[in-house]
Amino acid sequence: MAIRLLLCSLLFTLTLALNTSESLDISALLSRFQVGYDRRVRPNYGGAPVTVGVSLYVLSLSEISEKFMDFTFDMYFRQFWRDDRLTFDPKNGFEKLVVGADYIKLIWVPDTFFVNEKEARFHAATQDNQFLRITHQGEILRSMRLTVKNLAGHMSHGPHSLPNGQPAVHP
Repeated sequence: MAIRLLLCSLLFTLTLALNTSESLDISALLSRFQVGYDRRVRPNYGGAPVTVGVSLYVLSLSEISEKFMDFTFDMYFRQFWRDDRLTFDPKNGFEKLVVGADYIKLIWVPDTFFVNEKEARFHAATQDNQFLRITHQGEILRSMRLTVKNLAGHMSHGPHSLPNGQPAVHP
């Protein structure tokens, strides 16, 4: 019985050691990303431009003013792009990281702007309301909650576009 218990204990310890060596050390991975990484330089510098996608999920549209020709909207604003400097080998089915606002300050992010924006506010109730998802293939998703007051232009065109029909958001 003692030998059987010893063998089971040895097998459990060996299995635990193998699983631990194959696991992904998140802290080490995030630190490794920063070695030689310059956030001032866009991905693929000197090559093709970075394609940046954007999406908006509008939570509310308020303060529509014909007098001042502006409106305010609250939204989830998402940007997505690829940065091959942030690729990693997936281990044990672990294929993506989700990190908070602090890490966003350490990597390159697109300089997206809202045409005719009068005022913008990032939400930070309890914490910055944004996160970053990084896949093992270097695909980045940045999501944040944002409130923007925008100049509507001529109101007959609607608050979603400029008078010339161009979108009001540019990556």
